[in-house]
Amino acid sequence: MEDSDSTEYKQAWRVVEEGLKRCPDHGNYESSLMAHRHPRCQAFWTKCPRCNEEIEKEEKELLRRYEAAMDRDPSVEGSMNELTLAMAGGPVRYRDASLDDWQDDNEAMKKVGKKLRDYCSNFDIALERGSNIIMIGNPGTGKTFAACAMIKNILIKKDHTACYVTANDFLTRLRNCYHHDSEEQEVDVFEEYASPSLLVIDEVGRHKDSQHAADSLFALLDRRYREVRPTILISNMGKEEFVDFLGDAMISRLRQGGQMLGFYWEDQRK
Repeated sequence: MEDSDSTEYKQAWRVVEEGLKRCPDHGNYESSLMAHRHPRCQAFWTKCPRCNEEIEKEEKELLRRYEAAMDRDPSVEGSMNELTLAMAGGPVRYRDASLDDWQDDNEAMKKVGKKLRDYCSNFDIALERGSNIIMIGNPGTGKTFAACAMIKNILIKKDHTACYVTANDFLTRLRNCYHHDSEEQEVDVFEEYASPSLLVIDEVGRHKDSQHAADSLFALLDRRYREVRPTILISNMGKEEFVDFLGDAMISRLRQGGQMLGFYWEDQRK
């Protein structure tokens, strides 16, 4: 059952305009401009339905071809791991990341490792519910490693899409849109990161003193929340500082059916 805050939030969305939009591939289609009464929530036009159908078909075909290649030659998996993570935008350093290599050195790491593996095994349910994960804790404790391993697991074994981006790279792309000679618009950046089945945003809070950073992240997370798409957030901030940065309302939405995991153990890179 949804809480009253969630119900009220969803009811605040409304169609403010309807009209024909033109898709370069499929021609005209009916679109609606959706707006929210909260000023930090970005209005958006609904996308071409035929494009959405074709993307879904292409993803299924890529998965079928990969599985067929694996049946013919198991050695394909190594090169596919690197390619898969690269396509998702993940760091090359973690191209071999796997939850099979997660170290259960103490009880806390063991509990976190189990929750991460359960999330991947049941990602279809997480996707249906829009279940998020917030990873907070000390630097060097395996947060980025774990997230990249989860991306690979979901992309290779599931019929879904995933994307990795640092908060800094996301905000830099937005700022570049404001240049007069920019070929990319702000709406394009939001669309790219709003659409994957799973989005990982790393280094959240590095711009904690910037209101623009907080507002931009709020808008993206809000978009994914209302479209029921799960997000993994990674931060070296403490719990209270993290909550203060994003605000109680957004934290409430992120934790609705999701979880906050604390990575509070020694630096594993030493």
